Amino acid sequence: MGRILVVIICCISQAVWLQGQAVTTEFGKNRIQYHDDFDLWNMYETENFVTYWYGKGREIAHTVVQLAELDNPYIQSVLEHKMNDKIELIVYLDLTDMKQSNLGIEEQFVGKGGITRVVENKVFLYFNGDHNDLRRQLREGIAAVYINSMLHGNNLQEIVQNAVLLNIGDWFQDGLISYVGEEWSPEYDHRLKDYFTNPKKGKKDFRRLSKIDPELAGHSVWYFMVNTYGRATISNILYLTRIQRSLESGLIYVLGFDSKELAVKWKEYYEKRFETDEEPLNTFTADLKLTNQKKPQTLGRMRLSPDGKQLAYTLHDHGRVRLLLFDMETGDKKVLYRYGIRNYEVETDLNYPIIAWQPDGSELSFLYERKDVISLMKIDFENEQTLTDKLSPEYQRVYDMDYWSADTLMFSASTDGLSDLYMYAPITRQTTRITDDFYDDLDASVIELDQKRYILFSSNRADENLRKMELDSILPIGQFDLFLLDFTPPKSSLRRITFSDDASERKARISGADELICLADYAGHWQRIVVKQLMEDPPLAMLHTTYDRDIQLHEFVPASPVVIDWLQKWNMPYIHTSQLDSSKITTIRSTPSTGVIDDSPTVTPNENVKKEEVDPRYLFQTPFPVIQPAKPLPVIVQTPADDVAPVTDISKILQPSISGKLDYKPENLTPFIRSRVIAARLKFKLDYFNVTLDNDLLFGGLDSYAGQKREFEPSPLGILFKASIKDLLEDYIVTGGVRYPTSFNGSEYFLVFDNRKHRIDKQFAIYRKSVTETDQTSQDPLHQNQYVTFLGLTKWSYPFDNYNSVRGTLTLRNDRNITLAADKPTLDTPTDDAQRIGLKVEWVYDNTRALDINSRTGTRAKAWVEVVKRFDLNLFEADKKFQFNEGFMTVLGFDARHYASIDGRSIFAARLTGATSLGSERILYYLGGVENWLFPSYDDNVSVPTDYNFAYTALASSMRGFDYNARNGSSVVLTNLELRVPIFQYVSKQKIRSSFIRNIQLVGFVDAGTAWAGSDPFGSGNPLNTVVLTNPPTVEVIVNYYRNPLIVGYGFGARTLVFGYYLKLDYGWNWETSTDTKPILHFSMGTDF
Repeated sequence: MGRILVVIICCISQAVWLQGQAVTTEFGKNRIQYHDDFDLWNMYETENFVTYWYGKGREIAHTVVQLAELDNPYIQSVLEHKMNDKIELIVYLDLTDMKQSNLGIEEQFVGKGGITRVVENKVFLYFNGDHNDLRRQLREGIAAVYINSMLHGNNLQEIVQNAVLLNIGDWFQDGLISYVGEEWSPEYDHRLKDYFTNPKKGKKDFRRLSKIDPELAGHSVWYFMVNTYGRATISNILYLTRIQRSLESGLIYVLGFDSKELAVKWKEYYEKRFETDEEPLNTFTADLKLTNQKKPQTLGRMRLSPDGKQLAYTLHDHGRVRLLLFDMETGDKKVLYRYGIRNYEVETDLNYPIIAWQPDGSELSFLYERKDVISLMKIDFENEQTLTDKLSPEYQRVYDMDYWSADTLMFSASTDGLSDLYMYAPITRQTTRITDDFYDDLDASVIELDQKRYILFSSNRADENLRKMELDSILPIGQFDLFLLDFTPPKSSLRRITFSDDASERKARISGADELICLADYAGHWQRIVVKQLMEDPPLAMLHTTYDRDIQLHEFVPASPVVIDWLQKWNMPYIHTSQLDSSKITTIRSTPSTGVIDDSPTVTPNENVKKEEVDPRYLFQTPFPVIQPAKPLPVIVQTPADDVAPVTDISKILQPSISGKLDYKPENLTPFIRSRVIAARLKFKLDYFNVTLDNDLLFGGLDSYAGQKREFEPSPLGILFKASIKDLLEDYIVTGGVRYPTSFNGSEYFLVFDNRKHRIDKQFAIYRKSVTETDQTSQDPLHQNQYVTFLGLTKWSYPFDNYNSVRGTLTLRNDRNITLAADKPTLDTPTDDAQRIGLKVEWVYDNTRALDINSRTGTRAKAWVEVVKRFDLNLFEADKKFQFNEGFMTVLGFDARHYASIDGRSIFAARLTGATSLGSERILYYLGGVENWLFPSYDDNVSVPTDYNFAYTALASSMRGFDYNARNGSSVVLTNLELRVPIFQYVSKQKIRSSFIRNIQLVGFVDAGTAWAGSDPFGSGNPLNTVVLTNPPTVEVIVNYYRNPLIVGYGFGARTLVFGYYLKLDYGWNWETSTDTKPILHFSMGTDF
């Protein structure tokens, strides 16, 4: 530790003479607020949580309040950790609203040092119509807050220490959060099985999986450790990892071996598990080519036409959505509609579009959402017409849709934060509410039985009563069963089709005159069952498929014997078709499945369902042993002589596999007292505080104002103290700081306020800089000048989407040159003031995705136009009035960058940038060198044009292989090409613990550019080709010769992270006027070019 401090002190002391100049260009993505519902927030405080919601989110918040206090003791017992601070729960009505929040937007200031960020205790939730999924989000969020607290501490000192010394893989935290949220599920089982059985994945080990899917790797290893060594393993490893600041130490103390041996045991455990899997009774193949196997696409929904000849389906590619029509007879595909843009930063919304066919098949309707507005589009195939209309704004979100009649639609939707059933007339936009309770009503469709229409849907309701119900002491977290609703107002009736305490039935489709098919997870795997004799009491339920993968979606219509299944294998979609053969079905028999704790109150089931003899091949085995210390339940393997257990008797066999089950009673739930709801007020917290060495321009986009009225001089490094506070939702940000140069001849202060609450983002800032320097024109070393810059600006940004925005900046600037009094002449020297007002308009595009430090993919670009006018105004002189001066300047510029991944590690990066200044005042661009060059040198052989009035100077870089001022002028064009190779990520098979080695990049580069004055860089009037030789007072010789304005630099370099600073070393040769010259070594700080 002492040696580290010595190195840091040496770096700071040497920084007095290390110089550089940053011209960091600001890009950034956008978050768009499409409505003003976020203006008013409410809050409710309980013993351990503070819950916030807005608008019609009170019903969702009510459930969250009770679920949070219900699950909190279990999570505390698993992690053996408590917090003094209350956890803040932020509730959004749906995923679309949560995407509009300002959380996670890139920072305006791009620092080169590490930021010590205060660990937040906020959990963000959204409702998707399923309270069980809401509960999973809540459990994962609470667990994440506790784990962050355990690993990184609660106070600033602990956070700083652990941020520096604790270095663990993403699998550790991500996997544990996922494990606490849901111990195990068929999804994790199948994803892990895909990894071990996929012949294309190469060697199967934990290291490889942790890079491909860190959440799955971590989840599986925590599950393995708990099942093998007990639940106390979790808290013990967490505690010792934090105390020892080493995962290896924690593993050795608790398990007796390190991570390498843990990976070996983990592999043996799951290989043995998957090797013993029996062959499935049903196999599947990719029969329909609905997706492009080479592109990562997800199937959202699919619906067959009533005659079974056309299949409408949706494909999602990270936010880019397509609705397609597939001809089942010819195999032809047609794109009906597409919308959206790819966005890798946020969760993909698979809910929309929602598809429904007219009963006669002549028309296809679908709901889609754009800019938080739900629209209904109808496609008339017979007349080849389309009609689009906005849905009634009372609907917050629609989950399912079907035709009740030719002019009426049936919705499963939300209008007040709960999922219920509705009838909707598109022509009149009239809504009729069918159900009005707190239970979830999903997967709704319209069917016909005995020439009568019914609504078939899945619900977690406890009874068959159709009445208005408010949430009180029963939580809607039970399993989903199938219901038939006879909609005959005013006396509609409801009939339960299935009743299962430990399984859910979803995605039901009518399959015959008196039967239906649906997906059920009776055995911990989503397979298809057939339910017959629907109108009898009880009906008959039978298993139809036993695939070795979950059925994600299925589709069937009675007019066609073909059932379509979507399954996922080896991370690829399989669209399988098969005949609905009733001869191969049998009564369901199952063994335990796992998942989120089921604490729903017990309701007495109906009479037992009829039973049949079962084929032993249809039995499932529980995939894992039950967690200790709970005693494992024996797996019952049925023989032909065994009695067959009916469907509703599964509850006698199945038991939750999570030990320490919360056997809650409704009367023990935390009550929600409406009178305790209060309006939420602004609440600010420290976001970060850091101290760094840098010389960046503190305001991106203001580099055109950089410099003083003198030859270009790089600014010295400075010690920057910067802090930021944010409100709870990060709508308002206040950032302030001060920087002192290491030459200690000046200071900088700034204060910035950002208002991002609404669609138009606003920024207000003030900035003051003072520098004192010796007068270079005087021979007296006591003569000094003080340069004081005061700047005020306001920036307004209007986003078109997540990637595109237009921004306008209004700037007032005052530059003052003060001659400090050292004698009588300097005392009489007047102060020189230069005041300017500027307006800058820029278009910004940024769809890049960060992969690692200095490694990203995508494209970012900006183009701008700026006008600057000089004026005079002195508030301290009575006779001094406001007036515009002759000085006027226009600046045009662009900067485009593209990053392409070669193999997921190495990056090819390209950049093209340029700028020009016009008018009576101009900017002098110096081409050459690199940004933040720590040991800069200046080329005196290139003269500065004397025919122009330059107001400011700016650096144009990177041009490696050249000194500063290799070319100059009022216009500049520059291109950079780089190949970035993280060499040690190829060499090492293990995770590299040293950040210095892990972040080393080897770089090959080519730079080319030119700067010129005038209209043509190759013109004879270019001052580059003119040298004036003088011998005062009489001799002046003008020498004209040819010098190529285009210069090229090429070479190689290396980058890595040292003490939180990204350092770059480049060795570049230069090519100038067909001549190679001596190479130059550039040592600098900062990322990118």
